[in-house]
Amino acid sequence: MQNTLYYFVVLSAFFLVSAFGQLEECFNHWDSNKDGRVTIEEFPGGKENLEYFKLIDKDNNNSISKEELRVLLETSQPQGASNNASGENKALEQQMLQFRGRAEQLEQENSLLKRQIAEKSPSLDAQRQIPQLQAENQQWRKQTEELGREVQVLKSQIAQLQTEKTSGYGTQSLQRENQQLRKQLEDMGREVQSLKSQIVQLQNQLAQANKKPLPIVPQNPTVPQNPITIEETIANSVKKPASPAQDMLMAEEAARLDALRNLATQIRGNWIAACSQNIDAQNRLVVIGMLEPTNLVGVSQMESDFDYMTGMVSVPVQISRANIIESIRRGNPNMTAEDYQELRFMFPEFLTAKGYGAWNNNAQKRLMGFYGAQLDARRKLIEHLRGFVIKSSSRMENFVLQNHQVVVSIESTLLIGVNVLKEEIISNAIAQTTIEITRAMFIYSMRKGLEANGLQLTPEEYQNLRNMLSQDKYQFTGKSAVQ
Repeated sequence: MQNTLYYFVVLSAFFLVSAFGQLEECFNHWDSNKDGRVTIEEFPGGKENLEYFKLIDKDNNNSISKEELRVLLETSQPQGASNNASGENKALEQQMLQFRGRAEQLEQENSLLKRQIAEKSPSLDAQRQIPQLQAENQQWRKQTEELGREVQVLKSQIAQLQTEKTSGYGTQSLQRENQQLRKQLEDMGREVQSLKSQIVQLQNQLAQANKKPLPIVPQNPTVPQNPITIEETIANSVKKPASPAQDMLMAEEAARLDALRNLATQIRGNWIAACSQNIDAQNRLVVIGMLEPTNLVGVSQMESDFDYMTGMVSVPVQISRANIIESIRRGNPNMTAEDYQELRFMFPEFLTAKGYGAWNNNAQKRLMGFYGAQLDARRKLIEHLRGFVIKSSSRMENFVLQNHQVVVSIESTLLIGVNVLKEEIISNAIAQTTIEITRAMFIYSMRKGLEANGLQLTPEEYQNLRNMLSQDKYQFTGKSAVQ
């Protein structure tokens, strides 16, 4: 069988030589990549004719060289073969023709597959992009679901407000407050009438003692039944001596108001203006802070903390981002979708503020010192981040300085999102407060301040602000006297 295979290979070689004319052309026909050697992949029939391939590959290096093919043809003569193989030559020659046809068919199938792969390569790239597109699609779905939930929250709040509007909830609460105030005024009128009668009695007693005529006192003083405003009623009310428990409750209410003020300051911001004058070596500083009317919706009050050692109480309050946006929308009904997205980016999910109240004189002095220190810290913040205007004038006559004046002023500036980090008494007479603001919040404050005055922050000014503010956060410390 081995002789049969051997002579089949020899006959194949002789057949190809006769077909191509020369040994060189036969070898080049097999060597498809033209690297000077024929591998099993290039050999006709491939791995199906591995045994024929090994008969020619004498040095067993898994390739056939041109020399090995020449040796095969020079040393092998099919005509001198043994008698048992001479009868098979015609059959082998017929198989060789079939073998050549199969090789050509394989080459045609190979070229066809190459063309199909080349045509399908773009679709393969698209298939590789499918996972990435699916991931992006999933992210968009999540964002859409989040926006849908926020829209549902806003819709529920709008429905609640409409229900309150139709049911007259707000009007009922004001009517109840009016009724309470009327009752208080009536009680106060009765007390005043009682005091008047006591005064009349005392005057009668004095007149009888001194034998002087009695002054005329009206017996039925007029008491207003319908106050014009709540503020006038509170201002004209008679202050009674309060008990310690009442002082503490009033201090807690003052702390709640202070917390709401701090919360509104972080959301809406307050306007700060200042002027420092040095006239003839005597300094005068004026700092003014103003908070415009601000709507607040959905503020929740947490547990109060009473400090009996210092006589102070703190009240924390909290508001969600959705309620912050609704509060701003009530003050600005023309808010756009861009404004809504900007507010979602600027404010955290929950915003917390704390207020303080006091029920004794020393604690009240400390609180007033802290308020003053906050104004001073905000003034320093604006001077550092936005700048100030300074001017001076001096006059000397006959080598004697007659007057000297230096003025430093900052124009009214809106500050939003200022956080109070620390408040402390550094001595018995000085209060110190540390505040903080982020770069994004300061740029947002500048833009909103310009829009309030009918101006716009240009892209160049915005870029200059970002270049000027190199830090992400800024902290400033203010001081005030405790008196």
